[in-house]
Amino acid sequence: MSGIPQFHLAQALPETGSQFPGRDSLHIPGRPVTGEPSRRRSPCRQCMMAKNISRAGLVTVWARQDQNVCLRHRLWIGQGVRVLAEQLDVSDLPEIAHAQIRHQKLIRRYGHLPAARFYTDAQEIIDWSSGNPNYNTARWKRLNYLFDREQVQQLPHSYDYAAYYPEVVGVLSVLVSRYWQQMAISGSLAEQERFYRQVADNGLTNGTPALNKPLRKRQVMSVIMNGVSDSLYRLVSAAAQAAGPCPPGDETAWGRRVHGLAVDLHLIAAQARQDIERLDSAKTFAAFLEKVEIEESSRRGLLTLRLPSGESEPIRTEQKDSERGRTLIERARSLQGRWVLVYRYNEQKSTGQRHQSVRMLAHLMDLGVDGVLPAAAAKKMVLQAADGDVARAQDAWITAGMPAGGSVSVEQLEQVRAILSAGR
Repeated sequence: MSGIPQFHLAQALPETGSQFPGRDSLHIPGRPVTGEPSRRRSPCRQCMMAKNISRAGLVTVWARQDQNVCLRHRLWIGQGVRVLAEQLDVSDLPEIAHAQIRHQKLIRRYGHLPAARFYTDAQEIIDWSSGNPNYNTARWKRLNYLFDREQVQQLPHSYDYAAYYPEVVGVLSVLVSRYWQQMAISGSLAEQERFYRQVADNGLTNGTPALNKPLRKRQVMSVIMNGVSDSLYRLVSAAAQAAGPCPPGDETAWGRRVHGLAVDLHLIAAQARQDIERLDSAKTFAAFLEKVEIEESSRRGLLTLRLPSGESEPIRTEQKDSERGRTLIERARSLQGRWVLVYRYNEQKSTGQRHQSVRMLAHLMDLGVDGVLPAAAAKKMVLQAADGDVARAQDAWITAGMPAGGSVSVEQLEQVRAILSAGR
């Protein structure tokens, strides 16, 4: 009837856009999407008057989260506005209009999706720190000014959203920055302190950033998601490299191969992580590996170790039929008749009504025929013998005249152990 193409009508009128069959093809870069995450709302009332539209509710628009201020007429048209009368004049609060301009610059720099994702976090952070009217914050200074200007006892919600919008955009500028995200999740306390100072300088004018609960929650989520996204990206990249170049026209099969390799690498990484955690928690000691045999009853590898004190100690591997058990048994046989650094953990085993703790082998490190081990490994063993008491371990190490670095013999290590035992 109008002669206007359906596509153009769907792009211009929200009421028709949501029903348009080709809705998914409507998006034009730089313009709001006709649907979520955009929201239907009334346009600026001054813009409507300029178009000779006087009836409220006659026209609605799809507006993005960042479209909060009409810069031409200096009206707040964003969150909290339910009727045209709640579009407050912000011409005498220029920092609100400046915040709108800054918000748009952040979107041009980082994109709509990242800015929208962190905007809600920024709001929660500012609201948590400035929600109390007793706080002398910029938010409440603006609200008190608006109370005096409007001469009312209660203001619409839109006034509150506008009042803390400049601080929200300030914090958003920090949260959306990849550089400051890395500072936030850094293991360095100095870098985290720099992140907190940046947040305080850009909007969080009240309270201590490190104690701001929404900010801490955002940090924790960033650590988790950064670790997950980075590790998955590296995993898929490694799988793509292993798969080799994609042959032209064979993209589907190549994609399946990359997917399969990525899953295999994930399983290998999970097993490696489990093994490393077992080693980190294992007890270590030096011993001479005398004999390796298979225990008939359990089908486990049974190692006979001779301690520096002359005592004999047995230790078991996992069953020889398992990959890990077979690997450890083969390694033990190759080191028979040599000094080894033993990584041991305890496995709980139930036999009827009895519970026993079985000494299990996690790893073997070759110390050679003479029994020489790195000083770093020896220091770890001394610390374990001192029950984690660093001062005691250091005193015993120094008293025995042990070197700060290099290598240590088994005999020297036993001298330190003897000093620790005598001091108990």
